[in-house]
Amino acid sequence: MGTWAHTNFGNDQAFIWLKKFLVNPTAELLHVTLARIAEANEQMDDGTPFLDAAYGQEALAAAEIVAALLNKPGPDFPLEPDEEEDKWDEISQIWVDEPLRAMAQAAVKRLVRPDGYNELRELWKESGDYFRWRRGLNELVERLQELAPPPFLR
Repeated sequence: MGTWAHTNFGNDQAFIWLKKFLVNPTAELLHVTLARIAEANEQMDDGTPFLDAAYGQEALAAAEIVAALLNKPGPDFPLEPDEEEDKWDEISQIWVDEPLRAMAQAAVKRLVRPDGYNELRELWKESGDYFRWRRGLNELVERLQELAPPPFLR
């Protein structure tokens, strides 16, 4: 899995996705990444819904970006606005509307659900950190609960 921590940026796939996002940070890339999970309809040969682990890791990274844009970054959020001011200024121009917020939350909820075959969940169940990982996803769902007020009201 290329994982060294139970956090959403604690795996290689999330950092690969983050590097791609930092080259061209757009709402479109967030939408595409989250839609792979939120609207996934892949199935195994027996018709069981299937969620790919790599897509799940990328969607969690994208959902963390959305949460940070809602002023609710996670504890392992890899970008510090003070240290990477120019890049953060560019990222913070992305407006999180209700459809994007809802898609991020739906993607995370889909990864938590026990139905179908979720490769990422299965990999975490084999580890000793499954419940810590699951708790982090539940906290992310909560951070994605509502939109932030418009910038002029902050």
